[in-house]
Amino acid sequence: MLNTENKCSHRPLLYLLLAFSCGYLALAFPVSYFRHDDWLIIGNVVRFVPHDWKFLFEPYLFFNSIKETWFFRPWFKLFVYLNFIVLGYHYYAWLVMNLALTLGALLFGYLSVQRLTLDTNRALIFVAFFIFSIHFHFGSLVWMGEGAMNCPQLFFLFLNFYLFSLSITTLKKNRNLLAGIGALFSFIISLGFKESSIFHLPFLAILFFYREPLRISRKALSIFTPYVIIAGIYLYFRLFLLPINPGYKPHIDLGLLLKPALFLIVAIALPIISILISSVFFKVPFRQNQKLLGLFIKSLVFFLPFFATYVGHGFFSPGWLTTPGIYLAFLVGVNLPSVFTVRPILRTSLILTLLISSGLVFYQTNSIKWWSWYKPQRQIVEIIDQLGSTSTQSVHIFNCDSPQDKLPPLIRVVGYKVSFQELFWLRHKTSPTVSILPCSIMNKIIAAIPNNAINLKWTFPEFTVLPN
Repeated sequence: MLNTENKCSHRPLLYLLLAFSCGYLALAFPVSYFRHDDWLIIGNVVRFVPHDWKFLFEPYLFFNSIKETWFFRPWFKLFVYLNFIVLGYHYYAWLVMNLALTLGALLFGYLSVQRLTLDTNRALIFVAFFIFSIHFHFGSLVWMGEGAMNCPQLFFLFLNFYLFSLSITTLKKNRNLLAGIGALFSFIISLGFKESSIFHLPFLAILFFYREPLRISRKALSIFTPYVIIAGIYLYFRLFLLPINPGYKPHIDLGLLLKPALFLIVAIALPIISILISSVFFKVPFRQNQKLLGLFIKSLVFFLPFFATYVGHGFFSPGWLTTPGIYLAFLVGVNLPSVFTVRPILRTSLILTLLISSGLVFYQTNSIKWWSWYKPQRQIVEIIDQLGSTSTQSVHIFNCDSPQDKLPPLIRVVGYKVSFQELFWLRHKTSPTVSILPCSIMNKIIAAIPNNAINLKWTFPEFTVLPN
């Protein structure tokens, strides 16, 4: 699976990336489609960007024409806008774009680890552990909204990793300077895709001090000073001059703090947990396990910013695992003790990681019946195409799911009222009123509804068109 001899051939990397791509194309893509957040974001950027490019730089989205605080992600909005112009409603094309950016991030990470450690095998270890940890990238590669933020962010952050590693290892001054400028520029771009890019700085420090003595020197100051200045300016601008999305402010509640924190730690640490289990099988000395535990504890220190940002919310997004997950894989590739890099332990660790990770993903997706979500998501687009027109004034959706069945709610599977409106606008350039009504009043209301309305009955996982 992974060669233990230090060779320069990149063929194993090609096989890994090819298998990774084929897996997603064959398994995840056919059951993925646009969800409610996607229509909201696409509808906003397509409506406002062509008329006012300042909308890119505003931390707002419009919900039913009400301006609400969102995030400062100008390049994400631009990316979505350009993608829609080029790719339209072809969801496979969107996901292929996100997959290509993820592959690019892995390639740059691979080259960075190889350059820093002078070891192709360690670079392969990084790529393999990220790919085999399905829960790390699943959320970003099956949902456009998550992927269009996380995948370009990863691409530019790991382009930064590569250019940064190039700038601190090359002996040619001109090449060093150009690589350093390119690294800084890619870091700035990543900030415009997602705010969490600011947490990239501690990992740059890991790269630098992996090769340099841990001391304050002119070289250290010259390399890190521009990053510190940019980070300071960005944080002041983002935290003090722009509003913060109230939905993402952590809530001080013990249950909301402990449960997500435990979940995040276990989910992120899964590769290391798998290596530890494998070491028991192969009777690795305890002192070597202590080194591995030390690596885990050291990595947790650098993941604290992620915990501070994500823990304390009443919801959990699987896309939150992507960025810290790929960093963990990177640290494993760079710092994994040599005793764990032998073929039998690596093979067992990767198989364990794949089994546990895929089991977690299957359990979670099956529990919410995610494998059926794509059916109504595609169906609603067809219904609006076929029945909607510029004269449609209202859409009535009668929610006939039984609460005792504990089915995924309509607003989570297909969308909120505003999501339907944005989708309708994208198809017909009008925004009718949308009502989500209880099933019990369906027969009473339909008779009084005018003909210029669309009436739908919702029972998971499909809509039924009701005659007027």
